[in-house]
Amino acid sequence: MRHYYGMDYYTIIGVDRHATAAQIRAAYRAKARTCHPDVCRDPNAASTFTKLVEAYGVLSDAGKRQDYDAFLDRDRALPGIQVRFHSRLRPIIDSVARRLPEDPLPSLMKALQVIGLLLAAVILLLAALYVL
Repeated sequence: MRHYYGMDYYTIIGVDRHATAAQIRAAYRAKARTCHPDVCRDPNAASTFTKLVEAYGVLSDAGKRQDYDAFLDRDRALPGIQVRFHSRLRPIIDSVARRLPEDPLPSLMKALQVIGLLLAAVILLLAALYVL
């Protein structure tokens, strides 16, 4: 899973980018003890812990960490582009999402019926023109 946008795994775990695997593991365990939903009463504890687990999953795996570091390097090479893109695109996506019905299937079926009727009318019109 490559879902790095907006996630700084090093900051989430609380280590710098040059931390060793042992330092990452120790920081993860220490933070997990404080933010685990069974221990922490914060309503956001589950979300925080999920992000921590995701960050550790990437940084504790040498291959995934290498990919993540390469992603960070590319991201830093093009400063601001990602932020500008997402800041402009996010309101559009949110606007469209708000207009979508809870269950889009009935609306989609209705739209397909209308398209089918229009296609049938066009075919009948073309057939009538061909006969004339």
